[in-house]
Amino acid sequence: MKQTSLQYKLISALLACFIYGSWAYYVNSGSINSESQWVDGLNSALAQGISSFFLTLSIVVAVTFLYQTIRVSGWLKVVIPSLITSIAVAAFLVTVHWWIGTRHILITILPSIIVASLFCLVTATKLKRLNLSVDQLSN
Repeated sequence: MKQTSLQYKLISALLACFIYGSWAYYVNSGSINSESQWVDGLNSALAQGISSFFLTLSIVVAVTFLYQTIRVSGWLKVVIPSLITSIAVAAFLVTVHWWIGTRHILITILPSIIVASLFCLVTATKLKRLNLSVDQLSN
């Protein structure tokens, strides 16, 4: 199986960091009229940006591991690894934002959870197609 380049992975992770970090700042910096509103936005932005960077790098590894480990067949082979990974991503993000005191946790993390879930499904579907091709060649 051809691997994606390190450059591609890093650019994707940096884009995720910037996009979702910016969103977190936007959502959390303007909700209170106080001198600390930019600090609240910055804390949320840093937490979301750093989390998105590392989650982007690790999602493919997690989905691939679960796809190869879980013994089910058919579309469950796509759905279960995607669902487990998506739930883990959501739980991690909720925990991080709760821990730092993000005021609008759900709206902060919702875009990244939606995109991460779709990315998990695409990754697992590609693994299934690749697996079907290998199985067809061996028959």
